Amino acid sequence: MILGVDHLALTVTDMTVGQQSLEKEGFVCQFAENNQPNAIEKKRFLGHYQPYHDLALFRPKEGGVAVEITNHGPVVASGRGPYQYYQDHIVLHTPDPQVEQAFWQEALRFRKSGEPNLLKLISPVPDWSCRLKLVLDDTIEPCTLDSAGYPCLALLSNKLDQDSQKIAKAGASAFTEPFSLVVNGKRLEIVLFRTPTGALGELIQVKGK
Repeated sequence: MILGVDHLALTVTDMTVGQQSLEKEGFVCQFAENNQPNAIEKKRFLGHYQPYHDLALFRPKEGGVAVEITNHGPVVASGRGPYQYYQDHIVLHTPDPQVEQAFWQEALRFRKSGEPNLLKLISPVPDWSCRLKLVLDDTIEPCTLDSAGYPCLALLSNKLDQDSQKIAKAGASAFTEPFSLVVNGKRLEIVLFRTPTGALGELIQVKGK
C-alpha cells in the first residue's frame, strides 16, 4: 500500500548553495550524505551517469512534503523537471491531466479534493500527506533525474512488489529492477518508473537498519 509521499527531488550542482537556498525558504536539514553509491539501475534515468552522488533531505519548518537535493555531478541534463513545489501543494505539469488524474487515483491512492485538477493523498503521518495539482502543459517533455528543477516525486510503500504491479496495470512504464540503498542508516528498496505521460516517480520501501 502507498503510505504517503516521502520527498520531492530537486537537482543541484552545488550542495552548499542548494542547502543555503532551502534554509532561506524555511527548510531544516534532516541529514546529508556525500558519495552515495549510484545504483546502475538508475543509469537510463540519468543524462550523465556517475557511480556516486550526494544528497540531503530538508523538511519545511511548518511541516509538509520534504525536499531532497541531489547532486549527480557538475552537468545538468537537458529538459526540466515537470514538478513544482509550493508551500501547500505540488504541481505536476503534464500534456494530459485527465490521464494523470486517473493514474494517481487508481495507482497511488490520491483522491479528488473538490477543486478541479487538484488531488490529495491523506496519510496517517501528516508530513507524508500531499496535495497534487495537475496543470496542462503541452511543452513538457520526459526528463531525467539530473534535469533542472524538480524531476521526481518519491512515495513510500510497505509492499513494493504489489504496488509496482498495481501501478504498472494503471499505465506506468519504464520500471527499473528493485535496487537497494542505505540512507541515513536505513536500508531502502527502491523502484523508479514513469507515469503514463512520462513524469518520473519513485517507490521506496524501508527495509530496516
